[in-house]
Amino acid sequence: MVRELPAFHQRELTARGLTSGRILRNSDDGNTMMVTLPEQGDYCLVHSGHTTCAGGYVELLSTLHRRGVRKLIALVPMRCLGQVAMGTELARSLFALPGFTVVNVAVPNPDAAAAVVVDGTG
Repeated sequence: MVRELPAFHQRELTARGLTSGRILRNSDDGNTMMVTLPEQGDYCLVHSGHTTCAGGYVELLSTLHRRGVRKLIALVPMRCLGQVAMGTELARSLFALPGFTVVNVAVPNPDAAAAVVVDGTG
């Protein structure tokens, strides 16, 4: 199954003026979607027609916010924290998400002797 940003997310981004090519760009064949933001630089949301991990998290957060969720505590594998943190920042930059508190808790592999990492944004 091909994963891409749903049409309603794309319509919202278009309404906010983000699809003009300066901030959000689609490749000619539609298989790649890149976002360019001053704080984060260039980042791929969709590649080969599939959302990246960060792109999937952008989709999740914007969908939850749209459905009225205002607080999220997410337990994520430690190896995914970078992508999840980037997805959180991109979602805030692209969709604004007013009043949405997100706390991402990275859980280490049970075999590792690593501590839990918390990335919280309000």
